[in-house]
Amino acid sequence: MSMTTTAYLRVSTGQQSIDQQHDAIAAAGIAPDRVFTDTASGRAGSNRPGWTECMGYLRKGITSWSSPSTDSKLRPRSRQGSP
Repeated sequence: MSMTTTAYLRVSTGQQSIDQQHDAIAAAGIAPDRVFTDTASGRAGSNRPGWTECMGYLRKGITSWSSPSTDSKLRPRSRQGSP
């Protein structure tokens, strides 16, 4: 079984760009096989279809890595975690 890498990138407004986040993961040597994105508030309960699709794509038991911002360190999250 081969390992795949998945990324979830989110910005809060349409005036922001996920390019900085793409650049940050590339600089960390991460080349995701699949990227999910949202332009949505980080507020709990906000509509984030990219996150929903990402969670549907990942299998239960997989650990993903996330960073709340491009200047933060990556940290592990379980499949059941929230963005």
